[in-house]
Amino acid sequence: MLAQLLERDGKSASCMAARPHPEMITQVLEAAPDIVVISSLQPYGLIHARKLAAELESRTGKLTIVVGLWNYQGPVERVWARFGVDSKEQIVTTLGEAVQRVRALTGSEPLVSQQSNTLATTT
Repeated sequence: MLAQLLERDGKSASCMAARPHPEMITQVLEAAPDIVVISSLQPYGLIHARKLAAELESRTGKLTIVVGLWNYQGPVERVWARFGVDSKEQIVTTLGEAVQRVRALTGSEPLVSQQSNTLATTT
């Protein structure tokens, strides 16, 4: 769904199915996106999302990662602490927040055809 919303918003987006981390990292490196959105469902998705984000950051350096914690009901502040100090602005809990975060990261307004290569992954 997120990839479709991003495409409607003028972004180039594709979706990757959940796989073992080495396969997903290889696919991300081959796609060379500007932004990766890691989709995570509770209760165990947070652990996998955190590990995948850390692996991607260590392999790519400059890659922007947004983590979507869909249906997260607790205080988001607790999640910030688990992901690290700089993750506060990169964690979203709704599709609307994810689209807005990608807009902010690409410097675009809604329905502007500024192409940003975004890859959405699922854990």
